[in-house]
Amino acid sequence: MKWNDEYSIGIVEIDEQHKKLFELSEILNEATEINEIKDILLFLEEYMQFHFNTEESMMRKYNYELIEEHKKLHDDLKEKVTGYIELYFLGNYSFIEELEEDRKSTRL
Repeated sequence: MKWNDEYSIGIVEIDEQHKKLFELSEILNEATEINEIKDILLFLEEYMQFHFNTEESMMRKYNYELIEEHKKLHDDLKEKVTGYIELYFLGNYSFIEELEEDRKSTRL
């Protein structure tokens, strides 16, 4: 998914962070090496938290009345991304573990 200026909210700092999140998702989509994917996922999770903190701080500063509803959206997205990361690593760990067992059995 690519950034489109229609997504702009008019706050430069937040728009730049949104662009970075789009860029990270593009990089992730193009990644092919397992270590590269792992690094991107972990950085994405970290950057997403940084972005949410920035956005929520601005909302509090300007007394945005729907902050709790918006924060819930952030929390839901964080939970989904963390779940994807855990599934990704668990799946790859299980696959690698299975390969190692297969390798051991061929040495018998």
